Formats: sequence, C-alpha cells, structure tokens
Amino acid sequence: MASMPNLWPAPMPYISCQCLLSMPGSTSISGYLEKRSLSSLALARWQIRFTVVFNGCIYYYKSSSSPRPQGAFSLKGYNRVLRSDDESAPSAVFPFKIMSFSKKKRIWHFSTPNDFERKRWMLGIRQEIKRYCILVKAYRATSIDSSEDSSSVYSALEKPVNIRLSQDSGLQLIGLDDIEDYDYDENEEDLAPPTLFFDTSEMTEVESKVKRCNPRNGLYCIRRSSHGGQVLMVWEESSKKMKNFRIYKDTTGDLSLDNSSSQRFSCLPELFAYYVENVLPNQKRLRLQCPF
Repeated sequence: MASMPNLWPAPMPYISCQCLLSMPGSTSISGYLEKRSLSSLALARWQIRFTVVFNGCIYYYKSSSSPRPQGAFSLKGYNRVLRSDDESAPSAVFPFKIMSFSKKKRIWHFSTPNDFERKRWMLGIRQEIKRYCILVKAYRATSIDSSEDSSSVYSALEKPVNIRLSQDSGLQLIGLDDIEDYDYDENEEDLAPPTLFFDTSEMTEVESKVKRCNPRNGLYCIRRSSHGGQVLMVWEESSKKMKNFRIYKDTTGDLSLDNSSSQRFSCLPELFAYYVENVLPNQKRLRLQCPF
C-alpha cells in the first residue's frame, strides 16, 4: 500500500459547500445531521447542519448551498465513533459521538433520524480516520445491511482505530492539538473566520504581523499584489521568512501559482487543498498547513 503524506490536512474555513463537494478527491459521506453545540448539557442546542466528511476533516454548513462552513474540525487524533446515550438529544433520533484518546480533544456529538443512517455515518467516519492513519493496514469496508443484527454491527463499528503514535507516522502525541478547529455555531454573533486576507500590498507589513504570532511551518495568508491581483504568502520555518507566490488568473478565470504550468484551479479553496497535499512550486518540501 502506498504511504500517505506525513501531514494531516487542516480544515479550510472559507470553502463553500458546493465548492467542497465538487473538489477533486473523495467526499467520504455527506448529508444532513443534527449537531450538538458545546454548551453545557442543560443548555445544549441541537442544530440541523449539512455535514461533509472530506480529506481527513469534517465540515458542517447551515445548508448545502452555504458560502462557508459554520465550523470544521480535523479528525487527527480521533480514534472512536460510538453510540451516544445523550439525554439532551431531541426525541426519536439516533445520536453518536466522535472521541479521541487525548482528553484535551473535544467530543463531537451528532445525531441521525434512524438507526441505518447512524451506522452509515459511523462507518464513513471510521473509514476516514483509518485512511489517514498511515500505519494502519488498508481498511476493507463491509456494507451494512439494515437486516443485520444491530449489536454485531455496532460491535465492529465501535472498536477503537488502532493508532500507533510515532515520529514516522505523522501522528504524534506532541502536536496532536496543533490543528485549529472552527465552530462558529458557538457564537452566532461572530461568524467572521480567522484572518486570511490582508488588504495591503506591503510584504514586510504582513510578515511582521505573522512573526508576532509565533508561526508554524506552512502557515499561509493572502495579500494584495502591487501589480494587481493577489499573492499567497507561506511561512517557511527553516528560513524564518515568508515565501511569496503570485496567484495568476487566466482568461477563463482559473487560478494558478505557476503561469507556465497546466495545473489550474477554479477557486482559492481548491488551490489551497491541492497545495496541502502537494509541494509548492519550486520548493523542496514546503506545503500549506494552516491558514493565518
């Protein structure tokens, strides 16, 4: 089996639902679920969200046509999907939860309208976790028949994914929480995503702001170009500097970082997703890791 990249993708806070669904790669599973807010149990709110499992992350939107997610989180460090005995859940639903072996990680609660859908989502999420754990052998999915015995199906679904923490696996206990989650459902009055776009063409101004935040390798943002258009800036830890990549737009509106390359993207989130998995032009190892 080919080895996976030594990097777990970070969620993209700006991507629209339709853009995400149409991006190259595999959307493991998508559809409407109910999601529980992070409020205390007595005040817990359940909200209907269009949910997408994509590229090692889970995104949730108000609807399938939303221009940006209400929130997103990486499945890095999560290893169990379990049925949930949640007293705060609405009546006649089938809740489940996604858990990590790290006590620092949030427990995410969702619910489905019936038992078959709960099995389908639990299987899809478990498969995605396995797919991004490079030291786990290829997961051979088994179809779920609604007539199968529920207890035996859940017994298989609820087993922890066997994750071994090591330097070469890309999944270490140190840095397990280094991917930021986004949950704007928790504060409906502040739906603005983290700063990514800088309304300036001054490279030194942007670099100075980034340096004050103790950036990690691969942190990226966008600034205006002095020649018109936009520039992608990426922090390179080894040089302690921002690398600059001009974003070209062709006559059809497609984007690229190399005007001579045939690699084209229909939107910025698609470009971001590609360079999370692939090395940036003329670089040896530098890839996008997280937005500023």
